Amino acid sequence: MRAKRYASTRGTTLGAVIEDALRLLLSSQSPRRNYVLPDLRVGNSGGTDPLERYSWPELRDEIYSDQEA
Repeated sequence: MRAKRYASTRGTTLGAVIEDALRLLLSSQSPRRNYVLPDLRVGNSGGTDPLERYSWPELRDEIYSDQEA
């Protein structure tokens, strides 16, 4: 209703008011930057993987070793 009243007092259409509002909104927004995941690799770059020696059950046990049963 407010947009209709605004359009009426300005002598324009509701569609034109909406178009102007969208144009203003879209022009005021800064472009989005892509999120870059932080590098959380384990070990030395190009070196051996310190987790390579573990099987999945061993890794799971290591991950949850400090959790209460």
